[in-house]
Amino acid sequence: MSADLPQIIAIEREASVQTYPHASTNITEESVRGWDWNYRQRRYQEALLDSPDGILLLAQLGQEAIGFAALFIKLDNCSHLKKLYVHPKHQGEGHGTLLLEHAEKSAIAHGALRMEVEVTDYNQGAIAFYERAGHRLMNNPGPEYMPSIDAHMTMLQYEKTLI
Repeated sequence: MSADLPQIIAIEREASVQTYPHASTNITEESVRGWDWNYRQRRYQEALLDSPDGILLLAQLGQEAIGFAALFIKLDNCSHLKKLYVHPKHQGEGHGTLLLEHAEKSAIAHGALRMEVEVTDYNQGAIAFYERAGHRLMNNPGPEYMPSIDAHMTMLQYEKTLI
């Protein structure tokens, strides 16, 4: 899976260019492209691949990586879906739904009873996606400053009972 990290980072970068620039933040397409993507790759290696609690799922069409899901199993029998991205040219083809279903099955196989996910309040496509899949809004904590991307965002917390 380490060999797939450059493809995974490329998918996140392209999907982030589509998702993050928004009028409610100071994030632009140029600033997204300027993020330290090498740092993100190292963090994936450390947090997911080198951790017994991390699970990384890769969606491929032939040899092409087109999407991924990253989740953690927490001590309280809960999984946290940290990332789920599909490359923009493959969005709307059902790959996100399949990735989410596989992430849920993996979480259950690792003892999780529920799944949590956070979504930015302006990402209406992701909000609708998770709600269609049975996730329900837990709370709306209000804007939070995220120094890694120099922006204030409101992260909505969703939850789904798996078993």
